[in-house]
Amino acid sequence: MLTLCFDAAHFGNTEAAGAGWDGPSNVTFTVTIDGGTDMTIVSIEDQGTNSNPAFDLNCDLVGDAGNEITNTFTTYCFDFPGYGTNLDLLININGLNEAFEDIGIDNIAIYCEDDEADLPVIPLVSTDNVRGNNNSYTVNQYSFI
Repeated sequence: MLTLCFDAAHFGNTEAAGAGWDGPSNVTFTVTIDGGTDMTIVSIEDQGTNSNPAFDLNCDLVGDAGNEITNTFTTYCFDFPGYGTNLDLLININGLNEAFEDIGIDNIAIYCEDDEADLPVIPLVSTDNVRGNNNSYTVNQYSFI
């Protein structure tokens, strides 16, 4: 199983008038293995006007309540299927163009572990029907838009 892990934090003051993310604002993490089809692993989305960003785990382009990014760096992990030799990671940041619209991302890593106990945290989204073959992957590309 391949797993994308990263630390994320949101430092906007949603208590202030006009603060927080406005739509459409999002950060998407997309991978391509061996030049194949792009696969979006996870998206962080707004939850409406002046909202805290949150992970969109049901793919409706709206951040999900209970999955908000806080102002403390926290490690998040997401499983995804794949086999190959090279992996390209694309991080798209869109719509963060107003005051208090921010995101901090650090310690990005891709793991190939069969045992979730070997990961920094248990994945928020897991696709247990596919297991890795202990290949090593090279992250070739980071793109910030």
